Amino acid sequence: MQASAERLANELLPGLTVFTSRVGYYGFLAWAIQRINELPCPNHQTRQERLLRLERALVLCEFVYHGHGDDSCPLLGQRSKTQVLQGADGDRYRVPQRILKNQASTGAYRLYFTSLQSMGIVEEAPELAAEGLLPLTLTDLGERLARAFDQRVDSRFADFALDDGPLDRDIIRSWGKDACFSRLGTLERYRDPFLEGFLLGNGTEAEKRYRTVQRLFRCGLLTGDYEEKAAEAAFTDAMSEEEARAAEAILDLPGLRNDEVLLHFYEEIPRANNRDFQVGAVFELLSLGLSALFQCLVGELQQSGRVRTAALGARIAEEGKLTAFWTAPMQAITGGIPKARKLVQRLLEAKDHIHRAAQGGALLLRVLGDRPLAAVEDQLVGNPALLLVDAILRSRPERSLTGDR
Repeated sequence: MQASAERLANELLPGLTVFTSRVGYYGFLAWAIQRINELPCPNHQTRQERLLRLERALVLCEFVYHGHGDDSCPLLGQRSKTQVLQGADGDRYRVPQRILKNQASTGAYRLYFTSLQSMGIVEEAPELAAEGLLPLTLTDLGERLARAFDQRVDSRFADFALDDGPLDRDIIRSWGKDACFSRLGTLERYRDPFLEGFLLGNGTEAEKRYRTVQRLFRCGLLTGDYEEKAAEAAFTDAMSEEEARAAEAILDLPGLRNDEVLLHFYEEIPRANNRDFQVGAVFELLSLGLSALFQCLVGELQQSGRVRTAALGARIAEEGKLTAFWTAPMQAITGGIPKARKLVQRLLEAKDHIHRAAQGGALLLRVLGDRPLAAVEDQLVGNPALLLVDAILRSRPERSLTGDR
């Protein structure tokens, strides 16, 4: 299902993945690639190893700047934050030996390699690899980003990153403040070249991104008032006071979330100009419902080693307070299921896998009865999420979610 999700997302925002969520990495990597290829490389290190050291040094600076209690600026390797911060020798730090289990495959260079090219920031140059260099060259756009990042980095940073010597905490903290990814995004000289690459760089992929962003603006999703519109949609059904507070808490999160975009288009009448978004929305909602059920089953197996699925289904229905939908034959359900938006909200807020599964099952039933699925089903032929739903649910409409006839 992950592979299918990436293919669908690539039709709307090519060059981006769930791993390329921080704009700061584009400037950092452009700067690092340029710096590493310009510097002589000692025999005991490859240039990629030196780049990985630069990334670990950057992470160290950010971690020290933000401290233990502030996770507002996440980087790759965030889970290692406590360990990295505890690695001080007195009041001095060295570049950490590790921030990720396998940085070569899960670090920024690997995860952003294709995206950098898609944005027109770098161009692949395989001939450089034969000379022991990183196989990328910066475009004019990449050089602008590298310069913008370089202006935020102390001239001693690279020497510290590539050496094994310690440095005082206060110096490292000040470097983290200057290069902090959350601060970079507010700088016009950094933001402008990134947006130029995102919207205009590298041909057809940029054209797709441009069209997607243009449509989001036209729908009011990127104009600054999308939170108000989402709030109106969230309250179209009657809500309890507790549910209302929960919805408000979600809407307070900064930024436009993927679920808000997909639910916006899912709730529209199917048309030719929203078909691609509705394909993505139907797939994501089916996947979300299935994943909630899988997680519940695995969680129960981990706890007891054995599960009676009929008993588990009855328990999910009872504890999730959706018994009417879980126990009725699917062909007999003609309405009353909460809207997809409300079910997604409840699912994401659920504190345990039983309640999450209850919402996930109801979400599957809701999608099967809504108009978008019929409108885009031909686009999802062979998709694993739809294949599973067909095999388990639509092929046996006389059965209920609990498995009873």
